[in-house]
Amino acid sequence: MQYGAGITVNPIETLILRAYGSFHEATEDGEKGIANFAAFAGYKHKNFSLAAEYNYQANTSFVSKQNLNGVSVYTNIPINKNVSIFGRWDRLSSNDRWNEADDGMAGIAGAEFKIGKYIKLAPNFRVWSPKQTGVPKAYYAYLNASFNL
Repeated sequence: MQYGAGITVNPIETLILRAYGSFHEATEDGEKGIANFAAFAGYKHKNFSLAAEYNYQANTSFVSKQNLNGVSVYTNIPINKNVSIFGRWDRLSSNDRWNEADDGMAGIAGAEFKIGKYIKLAPNFRVWSPKQTGVPKAYYAYLNASFNL
């Protein structure tokens, strides 16, 4: 069985705050239930938006004391009605190095172009910087496309 609850508040029109928690019961003997906690804060101004998020997971994959936590920061800056630039930074880490191969930092930066009423294109550049010693950074270039009817 899985349970979850969250609360969202807007103390002022341009600010949103959210907290969420969930618990996923273990189904096998010897497993531990997975607990998730998240907190989010976002601010939107006519010239930019900025948000930050924190996530924590206890007993990942139902294994006792195998925990993850992550921080993300986002921004979006509209240049005009058809162009905006965006960025995101993430940091994921685990306790006791059990997930070291997937721990690290990721970043993304790009621009979104609205082409007419139905098409958006977003070229972006991404980097993955692993925490694990001796593993090189990875760089990627993407082109995301959105077609709406």
